[in-house]
Amino acid sequence: VYIKLEKKNIYNIFKFTLYYDSFIKIKISLPELQCLQLQSNKIKKINKGLHSLRKLEYLRLDYNLLDSISVNDIAPCSSLIYLNISNNNIESLSVGILK
Repeated sequence: VYIKLEKKNIYNIFKFTLYYDSFIKIKISLPELQCLQLQSNKIKKINKGLHSLRKLEYLRLDYNLLDSISVNDIAPCSSLIYLNISNNNIESLSVGILK
């Protein structure tokens, strides 16, 4: 299952929340988005799913199935000040992800 949100007929969305669903991949292209809450899903990978979210400040990915997260996954989110990836399968993080 895959969730894909794009800015076509959607304008000025600043917050998007989707809990307790079963999607495993994400691709979100909403450049004004500031808050994204996707906890308690079955997301396994981020990859380039967040690359257009330069204004994103708040990201919750807790209680998913992530086994890793890289600097490249969230680097485009240059405004990010809050990241919750607790309760996933992540065993270690690179130092660069905390900058």
